[in-house]
Amino acid sequence: MLMHADSETQRREKKLLQTLKQFPDVMVTFDKHSFRKKDVVKWLLQSHPDFEDYSYNELLDAIERTVDEKIYYTVLSDFLRAEGFQPSQRMTAKYLEDSIKQFPAELRKKKYKNSKIQTLAADNDRQISVALQLYLKKKHPAEIAVNNDEIEYFYRINQPMFMHDAKIDLAFIATAKNSKNARKTIDDAHSMLMQGVRFEKLAEEINSKLPENFFGIETFPPEMIVTAAQMQIDEPSAVLEFPNYYAIIKISSKQPPKYIPLANASFFIKSELESRKSGIYLEKLLNKLLSEAKVKYYFSSR
Repeated sequence: MLMHADSETQRREKKLLQTLKQFPDVMVTFDKHSFRKKDVVKWLLQSHPDFEDYSYNELLDAIERTVDEKIYYTVLSDFLRAEGFQPSQRMTAKYLEDSIKQFPAELRKKKYKNSKIQTLAADNDRQISVALQLYLKKKHPAEIAVNNDEIEYFYRINQPMFMHDAKIDLAFIATAKNSKNARKTIDDAHSMLMQGVRFEKLAEEINSKLPENFFGIETFPPEMIVTAAQMQIDEPSAVLEFPNYYAIIKISSKQPPKYIPLANASFFIKSELESRKSGIYLEKLLNKLLSEAKVKYYFSSR
């Protein structure tokens, strides 16, 4: 399988090199760097794996964007390295780990979608961003300084971002409709609940007969949650019928949506605003570095 993947990559590289045969071997020079055609081809295959569907003009545009992104990354990396802030996965992971600890759980989830730190830290753009922010905090703190008024203003105009989700602690007893005696089993369970049998005991016994991952791994079905939201605490429902199953639901607690306090969200907001200000600084810095780098393009579209 690996050999097949390698040969396919080589085939695609050869095809792209043939398409670009009129391009010079050295396509770009700047500072002490040069980008060769074979390297550009490899980068292009990584960022545009569907290049074979492109028109020739679309391919030229993809090459330009790929080359420019590599130039930006290289000149910024060189600059930050010279200043003592080498972009790296390790440094980025440490920065994210320290920051995430101070984010409320809801905001952490919204920003990073439960991604693992090492996965986030492996992204080259994020490594540059983190190295730049650390550089600015050390060398030019005024460029990304954030005051309390800015934090409060951001909080006020982005209120939906700071809303806790409603929470429901839900338990259920369920039978799959395509299982034997599904309706009788759930009706009998309801009768036993009315006679005082513990909900948890019946749930453990009956739910163990459901097919593995019948409701998915992490979440209850949306239709079950919608029904549960209308119920009283600690009162089992009647037998409910859904498209694929019967269920009895009980909720032990529910919490309506509420705002994350400003004090809890302030570090997150400060980090967001610092990141935005570093982006503004980055644009100015990049223009300066590119002018000093004396970038020269040698391929036809340039």
